[in-house]
Amino acid sequence: MIKIAAKEQGRKRPQEEPIEEKDESNIHMILAIVASALFVLGIGAVIFALMTKNQPTATIQNPIKKDIIAADSTITLDITSLSSREVQNNIENYIVPSKTNDSIEKINLTKQESGVEKGLSAIDLLSVIGTNVPDILNRSLLPDQFMLGIWSGSDHAEPFLIMETSSQETAFPGMLEWEKTMAYDLEPVIGEETIAQGNTFVDQTILNHDSRALIDSNNKTIFFYTIINGKIIIIAKSEDALNIILNKIRASVILN
Repeated sequence: MIKIAAKEQGRKRPQEEPIEEKDESNIHMILAIVASALFVLGIGAVIFALMTKNQPTATIQNPIKKDIIAADSTITLDITSLSSREVQNNIENYIVPSKTNDSIEKINLTKQESGVEKGLSAIDLLSVIGTNVPDILNRSLLPDQFMLGIWSGSDHAEPFLIMETSSQETAFPGMLEWEKTMAYDLEPVIGEETIAQGNTFVDQTILNHDSRALIDSNNKTIFFYTIINGKIIIIAKSEDALNIILNKIRASVILN
């Protein structure tokens, strides 16, 4: 009976499959697929490298800086080894009539840094000519949007300064605060008449623009400043100079 039961149990037991051989076959197949994929990717990378090797590299060019107004000519002065007073004297020597009436001449101040010529920012310029601009105005000045220049009339020349701020809220308050020292600060550029006794700032309307003018005891305007569009500050000596500057600003807006 035991033998008969053992034989019966043997007939009921299922035949075992070769599991190990099947698993090993699957692993070999996966490795083959991965190796093929890596081979294809490697070939693709080599082809891409060869295709792009000789192609020109794109370069990012900085935008060309445009002057706040167009000048008819430019004077470049390297101030690397000059003192503040020497810079002021050089600027004063440039203020002479041009051969062309109603012309604008730009005074471009530069300095050498590590053998490279660099232009000054608006704050650098104001510092070089010895001004004491209040912080409220200094912080809002656009570094590249300014011009120190000379307007030439029929028989005389006048200096002017144009600056632009980033905030309408600080332009006028900053200029009002600067009035405390403005006449003394601009004396090296505009002339000794700015610091004569009895000079004072008053409100004026010049070419339909609200302005603040420094006048002497005889009510003569020595220089004035006005703010265009709330942000462009113009310091000039006469209506004729302002008229030319405004025309060039309008032309610049139209052309841009």
